[in-house]
Amino acid sequence: VTNTIFTAWISITLLVVLFWTATRRMKLIPGRFQAIAESIIFYLYEFCTDIAGEKNGRRFFPLVATIFLFVITNALMNLIPGYNSILIGEGAHQTHLLRGANTDINFPLALSLVSFIMVEYWGLKSIGVLHYLGKFFNFGPFIKSIKNFRKTGPMGVFQGMITIFIGFIELMAEFIRIISFT
Repeated sequence: VTNTIFTAWISITLLVVLFWTATRRMKLIPGRFQAIAESIIFYLYEFCTDIAGEKNGRRFFPLVATIFLFVITNALMNLIPGYNSILIGEGAHQTHLLRGANTDINFPLALSLVSFIMVEYWGLKSIGVLHYLGKFFNFGPFIKSIKNFRKTGPMGVFQGMITIFIGFIELMAEFIRIISFT
């Protein structure tokens, strides 16, 4: 158990306790704490539906809200005075007891892998496997230009090769997204 995992557990516990406390005695006319929790959730829900539409926004909302709340809680915990100043160990082998989860490469990498997998899954599910993979492996214009070489000439073959190259760049961009998310 590393100090960043310990911090992540603290932030998860904090979020669970805060939202459980805000919603355990829900009322039609909310109190201050319930209103703040509802406002946060409503804002995140509106953000998702404004960008992705009503149908897809409802689908993306749980993942987007969870990642956002987890990351923002970890970032805000780093602002607590003395948070990174508690040291454990002896002599030269001292280490911080608490260190922000966002500071360790493993947490942003894990979040980016989850995001990448979900983006690919939703892309495949929304438009179908063949159509989704067709934007990466688009050999149709190249094959058509070879078959109709008399009509298209060498320029058609060249445009077909550009289409294949653009598909390769799109495929690379999908995997580079993992690094940019991290």
